[in-house]
Amino acid sequence: MTDPIRRLAARLGGTLAAALFGLQAISIAVTALVFTLPGPVAAQDAAAAPEVFVPRAVPGDWPKLRLEGLDLRLPPGRSVLEDYSDTKVWGRLDETSRTGVMFGLEFDKAPERALKRDNAQAAGAIMLPNGHVLRRWQMQAPPEAGVPGRAEVLVTDLPVRGEDRLAISVMTMNTDFKAAQTEFETFVSGIMLPAPGSAMRRDVFDGVLRLPFGTGWNGLGSSAPDSIWMFVDDLPGRLRIERGAAETAGLRTGTPGQAISFLGQPAQLFGYEDGSETVDDGTGQTGQTRIVVLETCLPDGGAVSILFSGMPGFFHDARVISPFADGLIVMPEGARPCAPGILPEGAQIAAPGSPRPAVLPPFDVAPVGAVQPRAEGTALGGLITYHLPIGWTAAPEPGDTGIGLAGPKGETAELARSAARIGAPGGLAAGVPKDAWPRSDIILGWPVRRFDWSDGGQEQRLYLYEHCLPGDEPFGLKISASKAFFEGKPFGDLYRGLKLAMPDAARPCPEPMLGDLIKAAAQDAQPAMTAPAQTAPAQSAPLQIAPVAPAATPGAAPEAEPDQFFPGQGGYALYQNARYGTFISYPASYFLPDPPPGNNDGRAFTSVDGWARFYVFASYNAEALTPAQQMARDIEAHGSASYSASGPGWYVISGAIGSDIYYRRVIEDMSGLIRVFEISYPQARKTEFDAVVAYMANSFGPGSGD
Repeated sequence: MTDPIRRLAARLGGTLAAALFGLQAISIAVTALVFTLPGPVAAQDAAAAPEVFVPRAVPGDWPKLRLEGLDLRLPPGRSVLEDYSDTKVWGRLDETSRTGVMFGLEFDKAPERALKRDNAQAAGAIMLPNGHVLRRWQMQAPPEAGVPGRAEVLVTDLPVRGEDRLAISVMTMNTDFKAAQTEFETFVSGIMLPAPGSAMRRDVFDGVLRLPFGTGWNGLGSSAPDSIWMFVDDLPGRLRIERGAAETAGLRTGTPGQAISFLGQPAQLFGYEDGSETVDDGTGQTGQTRIVVLETCLPDGGAVSILFSGMPGFFHDARVISPFADGLIVMPEGARPCAPGILPEGAQIAAPGSPRPAVLPPFDVAPVGAVQPRAEGTALGGLITYHLPIGWTAAPEPGDTGIGLAGPKGETAELARSAARIGAPGGLAAGVPKDAWPRSDIILGWPVRRFDWSDGGQEQRLYLYEHCLPGDEPFGLKISASKAFFEGKPFGDLYRGLKLAMPDAARPCPEPMLGDLIKAAAQDAQPAMTAPAQTAPAQSAPLQIAPVAPAATPGAAPEAEPDQFFPGQGGYALYQNARYGTFISYPASYFLPDPPPGNNDGRAFTSVDGWARFYVFASYNAEALTPAQQMARDIEAHGSASYSASGPGWYVISGAIGSDIYYRRVIEDMSGLIRVFEISYPQARKTEFDAVVAYMANSFGPGSGD
């Protein structure tokens, strides 16, 4: 931490600077001070009952201040010497006489650590009228300092701001300490501490919101001035507070709001089911989001939005309810009704004087439901552990070579092992078209060959694992369900309910075993499966470029080429990454692939005229960031975004960087694998590129969304 006292001491001159008065972890801790009272006296003081503190009357000319939600009074004529969110130091110094008195406040989880490190000594305790006990610590400057100095620090026994305790300090230099102590007692009398055990109202957005968050909340100290994300580790949800443009997250445009009163302020309430917030808590309930947008905007015209997102247990928890039940909203001078177009499109503005219901958490969110019975167990000799979604059933096969799973809406899944169980007529691979086109994918953490086809109105998906069990025994998973199942939450719920325990002795299956299994089970009567649809844009050559030397035909790469290139229609080619299976169609006559990177996680492509570039790559979400956090980080990295959209497992951002337009699409599968497609091109050629970028984005996969 910056040391203002050391700088001030240097200004006062002499050897005081050498005394190294310092701020270590509390505002007025002095690093070179030593205690002058006998040790036994200090021990007696520390063990004695707290002395009852009798408050002094605070003079009317002492100005009122507010620090991080704490109201206090300060003697006039003090200058700010240190100003941080957790620390304030005020002082009155005279360089000529080398005198000074300083008062300080600091919030810290464990102030005594620095005090003990700096040889401070315990000197009893006081009890405030509201019951708070404050421990007294004292320090004194050694003779070599050249100027007499003394400090006293009062530390609360209990937290007053979240998990932070409060240290209140006075320090004198070449000044009568008893005279300063009288003023210090008046300073302490003017500090409005909450009752012991009660949470202090924390200031959000310079005191517009004053909310008493208790212990366990994380994120209020965010460095982002206009966006605060908060959470409690053991709560299934999060709180987000924004100022600026009204924030609506995943709310559908035009969703009607409700005119309410929120902490005494007119506001709009919006709500929707939020699958992205759903967690498997055993109840089968779905995540929810409720959005409160104040109808009164800040002096700069910005709106205040408060977003509650999570499971019902989050909304009904006292740690979420209490801060708002006991909170305040204090609109600053200059606040006014939000201008037209600021509030979300579906806002329902009530007529002046119309009654509004006072609404607070848990809003209209249903209470936490009862835990539902689930099918669970192990199968395939311990290879698979399952804890299925509510409504699913399991039917293990005799001999433990397979297990059938059935969902509540006709979905089925089947896991099986052995070549006979997979490749024989009626086996797991039965029905795969003869010339099926496999994709590389990862399922349950291991690479697979994935086959997709339709049969009788149902989508079929077969995963054959590229690793075999001991004895070269193959195994796989087949799912039959609607398209909506694969694109939405139900597929994710099933995925999360399956765990694969791959044995250490598993090895890559010998070639051409997997291909032979497919051939053995294929049925000629079924329609052939081809590569993803390659219907190119209507204008087969949408990019007009200067003639260049012929480029290598996709698919004719040198032997060292790790990836695959498949010719397509209209001058397009399909690129597929060998490591992660990521694929995309692109104009092969205009973009040429760069050399593959060393880790083979994707590929970059550069246009032959040098004006445009795109890349695709994949990596795992090692930081466990939410999609919203990923998107926020991407926007920050690009500087800004003029467009953004998101859905379950995907998001898109776009904007301008200099004279170029960028477009970035990100998809994340249930295993946490993130795939990215980003392209940049000149703004002057936007008309040429629009259709091409849209086509490329739609071909990018695996994944879904729009």
